[in-house]
Amino acid sequence: MRTLVVVESPAKVKTIAKFLPPNEFIVEACVGHIRDMPKSATQIPAKYKSFAWARLGVDVENDFEPLYVTVEGKGKVVLKLKSQLKQVDKLILATDGDREGEAISWHLVQALQPKVPTFRAVFNEITPSAVQSAFHNLRDIDMNLVKAQETRRILDRLTGFTLSPLLWKKIASRLSAGRVQSVALNMIVERERARLRCIPCEYFDAKALLMLDIKTKENAAAVSFEGRLTHVQGRRLAVGKDFDLYTGALSAAAEGADVYHMTNSQCGEIVQHVLEGKHDADQRLLVHRVERKRVRRNPPLPFITSTLQQEASTKLGLGAGACMRVAQSLYEAGYITYMRTDNPNMSKDALQAAKELVRSTYGEEYLVDSDEQEQQRVKNKTLSSKTKEKAKNKQEAHEAIRPAGFEFKSPAQLSSSLEGQELALYGLIYARSVASVMSQSVSDTTTVTIELQSSNARIHGSLFRVSGSVRVFEGFLRVYHDLEHQMTNEAKVALSDDEEMDAKASAIQLPPMEQGDKVLLQSLEPLAHVTKPLPRFTDASLVKELETCGVGRPSTYASVIETLITRNYVRRVSSSETSALVGGGGADLRAQRSTRLPLAPLLVSFAVNDYLCAHFPNLVNVEFTARMEERLDRIASGTDNRSAYLSEFYLGDSGLALQARASEESVDKQDARRVVLPTGDRLRQMDVEVFVGSWGPYLVCRRVLPGVVTAKQNGNSALQVEAEEEKVSLPVDILADELMPERIDALLSFARDPTLGKDPVTGLSVLLKTGRYGPYIQLGHPEDYEGKGQKPRCVGLLRGMDPSGVDLETALRLLSLPRELGHHPESGDVIKVFNGRFGPFIQMGDSISVSLRPEDDLLHLELDRALELIEEKVSGVGGLHDALALNRKVGEIDGDEVHLASGKFGPYLKHLGKIYRLPKDLDAKTLNIDDAAACIRNDNARSKTKSTTKAKAGTAKIAKTKAGTRKVAASESGKPKTEKEGGEAKAVKAKRGSASAKGTDSKKQERSLVGTSKATRQAAGDTGKKRGRPQAAGIIGRSPTGE
Repeated sequence: MRTLVVVESPAKVKTIAKFLPPNEFIVEACVGHIRDMPKSATQIPAKYKSFAWARLGVDVENDFEPLYVTVEGKGKVVLKLKSQLKQVDKLILATDGDREGEAISWHLVQALQPKVPTFRAVFNEITPSAVQSAFHNLRDIDMNLVKAQETRRILDRLTGFTLSPLLWKKIASRLSAGRVQSVALNMIVERERARLRCIPCEYFDAKALLMLDIKTKENAAAVSFEGRLTHVQGRRLAVGKDFDLYTGALSAAAEGADVYHMTNSQCGEIVQHVLEGKHDADQRLLVHRVERKRVRRNPPLPFITSTLQQEASTKLGLGAGACMRVAQSLYEAGYITYMRTDNPNMSKDALQAAKELVRSTYGEEYLVDSDEQEQQRVKNKTLSSKTKEKAKNKQEAHEAIRPAGFEFKSPAQLSSSLEGQELALYGLIYARSVASVMSQSVSDTTTVTIELQSSNARIHGSLFRVSGSVRVFEGFLRVYHDLEHQMTNEAKVALSDDEEMDAKASAIQLPPMEQGDKVLLQSLEPLAHVTKPLPRFTDASLVKELETCGVGRPSTYASVIETLITRNYVRRVSSSETSALVGGGGADLRAQRSTRLPLAPLLVSFAVNDYLCAHFPNLVNVEFTARMEERLDRIASGTDNRSAYLSEFYLGDSGLALQARASEESVDKQDARRVVLPTGDRLRQMDVEVFVGSWGPYLVCRRVLPGVVTAKQNGNSALQVEAEEEKVSLPVDILADELMPERIDALLSFARDPTLGKDPVTGLSVLLKTGRYGPYIQLGHPEDYEGKGQKPRCVGLLRGMDPSGVDLETALRLLSLPRELGHHPESGDVIKVFNGRFGPFIQMGDSISVSLRPEDDLLHLELDRALELIEEKVSGVGGLHDALALNRKVGEIDGDEVHLASGKFGPYLKHLGKIYRLPKDLDAKTLNIDDAAACIRNDNARSKTKSTTKAKAGTAKIAKTKAGTRKVAASESGKPKTEKEGGEAKAVKAKRGSASAKGTDSKKQERSLVGTSKATRQAAGDTGKKRGRPQAAGIIGRSPTGE
């Protein structure tokens, strides 16, 4: 008896196949979804194209039934699985245990129409015991989960496919809107608007370096410590929270509390008075008050999906998407439990394993007191004030994310199997899981208030505050400290925010002090501060905000953030990024990959957000979207009606369809494309407006032209004036806070007179222009190249370069790039300097390239400096000789060059745009063209054999079997097969007659999971009989299709 096991990914196939006898099990991957709604008009079957709802892929006239087609490229997968079904006696669907996984299993049943008993297996981790347990506890497909996924999919489809075309028509192409995406965009844009409205305010205090007077204090150590001036003349000095961000003045509450806003000059006077009286007998510093407090810090809870994404972003620089990809690979390889979960609890066995690890490694004192206290702590923290109402909607089918198995392996134990991001993320998960069962960290904090007594009334009674902390017991922090020592530099894991803060505080130790002790002043200096606007969202903080508001689900956050970035709604910005005068155009692409950086909205985001807020306010409203999630959960549990809700949402009197029609008819394109900013008054004073379109953002400036007297008004001459509009392109990545008057003036100036001078070599004009991607230098006008088959040469400005400072000499140096510096004295290779996509670099021959340092000047770099950088590079690989041996042109094959290069994973060959790995037994340093040709030939032969084998097993062999099957194969040639096509005949042929015999509409059943109750039960494997646990190894049961 053989069983076919279907999982989602090939990686999971390799892991699970190790645990199962190959003569009893066939393990295959469906590689994600095999059916979905049509993504484009070309995928809509011809028989449905005439229907008004076809573009949506949802029959809004018939209970919102979705239209499914085979996903492009998945026809071969279906054919292969059907072929293997003929060789087995049972089918087990082992896709992921969330809504998506359940839906994939249901779609597999609909596509495969199996005639063998079919069951569902779910495991939280890929270990032998977990897989074995799942196979002994098989169940049917959970139709509630399938309905939940399908309802959300329909809702997302209705929203996206209704709003996105409107955005294309009214604003620009390639834009999109979505149920969660648009709310996230609204959060980012409104935060930026609040930042733009902020008026910065400067305020001052002073920093003192102090020391106990050892002459008056026995056994006192001469230890210096730092204090801050907090009160002057009995009034508390203002801090950032005391100011109104939008007025730049003290808030009403601070004014009422008599808070003192100290200016630069006032602070200077205070410091001068104190320093002048430093040696006066009547001026002294005395300890006024000492407050001691014991602080206990609870360990963090184990990771759930959202907290893992936040921590990975903050500590590892992994975006939500990258975090989930790395976690997925760890899960599929059997290193961690399932990574999509809202449940912060670990199973009892896992808790026991973690505690045993702590007990054996650190001792009993490092363990949490009891299981009851641990569970109560988890419950209390989970049901915090902001999440109590939302907790009831959480998916808690899976336990928390933790190391797989019941013997947690440390990162050090896995360092030979994992590396880089995988090892770093595993380290975070390991530390968090172990720390969650450990005891609290305990610290003693001391706050000392020191009073200045003086005969000078201006400074008498001033107070300084000093704080310090001493850790009494490490508790759970121990595992984090150990982890830092275990990890390699490539996978270094920092402490989490709370632990890092606690560690820093513990480093500040104060000498023992009591009230009345005398303190000496060593130095005093003023400190300037400026109020800051609210911070922009990062990946981590946006995920936290979405989760707190109950918008979307953690599993969707990664795709939402990636969509906002890929659609050019937002970009990452660093505090050190220097924007060009005309606004960006030089965002560092390497910085864009660091998810610790804030997400800043581009101008198109303001236009899209304003359009949606004005015409579809519910879809960007946090509370509406949160209520939508709650109602979707009720639909999933069967306590609400799906059709009624979707009808109300889309077809109701204030439904989406009606709103979209009204918007399309009434909204003017120019109004929709206008960008309204809080700084608009400054722009209006300049007669300038900002717009966005398909070619990016641009300025429209009205230039007034004097005319002539054309009429008399009330006996007076009236001057008729004319105006013309001048349009100036803006860089596509310009930010709203970069649109300052001086920058706009510069833009207009460049647009009106871009000529810097003449090129002495060609005699052509050298122009400074601004385009969609920022400022650039252009050599000559297009007409200068007419008849020559050429275009003007253009080169972008360097990152951070101020266009207003670009003169003819600088422009000519830019046009000279790439510039030859000379030859290497040993090899004779030409050395050139380039300005590349990822920054400036030097290239030696065809082999060695080295990035310039931040301090190097690309335009004035000389040969000597280039040789230094090359020497530093090659010294790490054994010197110049070895570096050249590993990075060189090997020769040619049929006139096409073959290059040898060294990369992160060793040497490799490059030929015709393809990469070929070298065999381990081949010495790359002595490689010749014959060796390279053999490697390329063998690699191509292996690829060809693999492709041929797949084709034979998948398409060629199966396409000859049945007419019905040939029909499926034909769908791969461009006509996606739907469940309506070919399904009816197969249903009769397979004798799935229960539903049809009772009058069930088979078309309706196959197009959607919504059908008669009998059809639904059949799809779930329930024929009306009482379901129970399958018996023994030879499991007896029915397939989800009722067989």
